[in-house]
Amino acid sequence: PVIVTNNYADVATILVPTRQPRPGFTYTNRIIYTNLGTQTVASGTLSFTKDARVTITANSQTGTVTTPTGFTYNFTNLLPFEIRTINVTMQVPTIPTVALGNLLTNSVSITPLTGDVVPANNATSISQIVIGSYDPNDKMEARGEQILHSSFTSNDYLTYTIRFENT
Repeated sequence: PVIVTNNYADVATILVPTRQPRPGFTYTNRIIYTNLGTQTVASGTLSFTKDARVTITANSQTGTVTTPTGFTYNFTNLLPFEIRTINVTMQVPTIPTVALGNLLTNSVSITPLTGDVVPANNATSISQIVIGSYDPNDKMEARGEQILHSSFTSNDYLTYTIRFENT
């Protein structure tokens, strides 16, 4: 049997983009936070900081406290190896407040840090490029710009999203 010989604490968070930011539209970042330790984290705080140019329009987590730069959330009873998520939707301003090619940077951090065995995974940020389509149309494959040939088989498909814009 597997027996834990030493209890340890390790909370972690990452920020995952689920949509690209486009001028005049909303986009979403998913906050994923977890307890990688061997004991329940009784309480802690998650802090989200948005890019100054965007506005938060929705948040999937009740009980957050709005701050001038984003929000904080006090969580309780995060069990060992439990994973929780929060989806944050933000409004991108129109051109000329942002321009195509600008970077929008959001970040998240989690505490408690006391006794955390891997403090490097307690904060992260993500920068996304503001994109927009003009003729010719915007095309994107689900796997991104590159596919590792050895991981692609004859049974796999390429899944494209094509956004049409007629001017």
